[in-house]
Amino acid sequence: MRGIGALTLLGFAATLAACGGTNNSARTPVLRWVLTSDAERLEFEPQPLLADLFNEAVRGSRTEVASGTKSTVPFLIIENGQSVVPPSFDPRTDLLQPPDAGQPAQLTFGDRGEGRWPESRRAALGGLSEKEAAEQVARSLLWLWGIQNESTLVVRAPNAPYAAAYTDDGTLLLNPAFLYMAAAASGISPHATENQ
Repeated sequence: MRGIGALTLLGFAATLAACGGTNNSARTPVLRWVLTSDAERLEFEPQPLLADLFNEAVRGSRTEVASGTKSTVPFLIIENGQSVVPPSFDPRTDLLQPPDAGQPAQLTFGDRGEGRWPESRRAALGGLSEKEAAEQVARSLLWLWGIQNESTLVVRAPNAPYAAAYTDDGTLLLNPAFLYMAAAASGISPHATENQ
């Protein structure tokens, strides 16, 4: 029963967002709820809903950059213990097509306990595993944010209230729920062809 209520809430929020019926601050709790829920639940959600959540995360980031507030920002850079909002990016950006082909960043993955990146392929990630999708999204975010390190540790951050956070020790904390949103927005989700 709880799942049906959650789906109804998400459907309602997506409908309102598509119709322009609510403002950014009203949709933020839905995005935060999805980010703090189990990512695996998103695997079977409709592509338009996930793409709308991706767009909401990007719009939320752009709003936070413009206003200078950091209370509900979906993306963070933590420098010297202070949270900084990273540069925003275009919602049409395909995070699964990293632009760093000339000089790829060296990535390592946290593979312990809950932070272990699943390597089983997922249809909702376009046939990629979470680990493969995380690699593509991490490369894209690092490039978009202008971060150039010799090596970056990519850590799985399930149920985090943010989509991605970069710390000054060279760690990118990546919420797996955001991977499903990015896949839907990129059009590689199998739902993309079914719903268009």
